[in-house]
Amino acid sequence: MLGVFSPLMAQNMSDSQVLEYVKDGIRQGKEQKQLASELARRGVTKEQATRVKQLYEQQNNVNASNATGTDVNESRLREEMKENTSDMLEDHPSTQDLARGNQVFGRNIFNTRNLTFEPSVNIATPLNYRLGPGDEVIIDIWGASQNTIR
Repeated sequence: MLGVFSPLMAQNMSDSQVLEYVKDGIRQGKEQKQLASELARRGVTKEQATRVKQLYEQQNNVNASNATGTDVNESRLREEMKENTSDMLEDHPSTQDLARGNQVFGRNIFNTRNLTFEPSVNIATPLNYRLGPGDEVIIDIWGASQNTIR
């Protein structure tokens, strides 16, 4: 196939062609929504899509019932491997935890809704605070004249 479908070609896709297209898409790891939109662009109707879906499910059920002993053993081994890997992964931090640890410094500033760029050191001192060595008192005068007294 050339990869370019004309509208006439898209309307003439048989159920078996659509089924093969879906199988190829699943093998490539495409999601169901993506496959549905691609098929709609190719002119597949909803009725044809439901027929193909039923056909696909029937073939999967037949394939599952015709599985040989080795297929059953392989599927059981795969399930055991999934269980073992999930047990191993429980001891390790999740990917979300790792992502939180690897964030760029200051990134959270821009993700908040209430952005204020005031320094957090501008807090009121307690009423019983005594000035000590190293403290600095700054008085800013604003109005008709401006002056800063230190």
